[in-house]
Parts: sequence; C-alpha cells; structure tokens
Amino acid sequence: MKLLYWIWEILLVVVLPLTWLFTTFENASFIIWFAFPIAEAVAFLVAVLFMIRANKKFVSVLK
Repeated sequence: MKLLYWIWEILLVVVLPLTWLFTTFENASFIIWFAFPIAEAVAFLVAVLFMIRANKKFVSVLK
C-alpha cells in the first residue's frame, strides 16, 4: 500500500510541474497531454526500482 502512495505522489510531483512548463510553449493545448505519459513512465521506473530493492532486501534472503 505504501508503494501505491509513492506512485501517486510521483505522478503529482511530475505532472503538475510538467503541465505548468508545457503551458509556456506556443502549442500548449497539444503538448500538455505529453505530461501524463511522461509521469506514468517515471512512476513505472520508480516502481521497478522499488521492486528491485525489495527483491534484494526481502526475497533473496528467503533463498
């Protein structure tokens, strides 16, 4: 459950600044939608890093 909160926080921390940054561009109505896939990719990478860390810390101990 803690991981889910981290992912949501990352989404908010990435989406909001990106949308603000993208609004400064001339074609903001088109480019602003790229903030969501970028934030999803960042959240995915963080989730993968957490899984690798959990695997090393907890699962490999069981072997």
